[in-house]
Amino acid sequence: MKPLICTLALLVYSCTGVDLIDDYVPPTLRIVNAIEELPLGSSFQLNASYLNAVGDRIQEAQIQWKSLHPDIITVQPNGTITPIQKGTAELVAQTTTEEGVLIESKITINVISNIIVNDNPTAGSEEMETSEEMETELPSLEITTLIAEIFEQTRHQIEVNFLHVNQDPLPELNWSSSDESVLEVDENGVITAVQMGVATITVSALVSDTLLSAVNSIQVIPLLMEPPHLLFRDCRNQKWLCFRRELYLVQNRGGFATRFGRRLSRHQHLARTLHLLIE
Repeated sequence: MKPLICTLALLVYSCTGVDLIDDYVPPTLRIVNAIEELPLGSSFQLNASYLNAVGDRIQEAQIQWKSLHPDIITVQPNGTITPIQKGTAELVAQTTTEEGVLIESKITINVISNIIVNDNPTAGSEEMETSEEMETELPSLEITTLIAEIFEQTRHQIEVNFLHVNQDPLPELNWSSSDESVLEVDENGVITAVQMGVATITVSALVSDTLLSAVNSIQVIPLLMEPPHLLFRDCRNQKWLCFRRELYLVQNRGGFATRFGRRLSRHQHLARTLHLLIE
């Protein structure tokens, strides 16, 4: 009887005991804040997350970054990417698992312009009303491409054109901004968009006792580079108002809306078609 009782006891224990579960999953590496577009004159910090064979996130995982198109986008060891020129580039994050296997995550980013050119190139420039003969004799200074809008937290080089009948070299230029809290400019004509607003950039030069100048009024617009899921999250948490033509942010105080720029990425275009007013 004793062997029979022991056998029954083992059967009961095997039914009620703790089962062994195989919780192995393939280790994964994922870029958690992938973006689709990156404006010139900006930078962006990419982050990657590594999950081991049991699904635990390893904070101290060593992530290596590389760009497959460094002539378009460069990447630093910490994942900060910087656009060089317009085009499309692939970025890769890599790490080695505990088993010694190299795994990676890859994304594609399109580099776009960070400015919107003024549709009316004569707007905002200071010109003298002179005859055609005087125009051919008097020197002139003009901004080559007038800018209508620029993304905040980006930079852009303003180019000027100096015309003189004697073909004199470009004189010393003086640059200034009407509001440096919105738009800064250095001695070389490189502007930095600080925050939303409107500011006027003025370039001037003294030529033969004649002061020449040209101006460009520029609006600084928000830079949105959040991944699609973060954009929709913000649409709920920060009271986004999505219109068919524009994307607005309804302020918690004051009840006014701030216009967002005309250039919208693909996921921003999807967001603005929702026609949602989040209470």
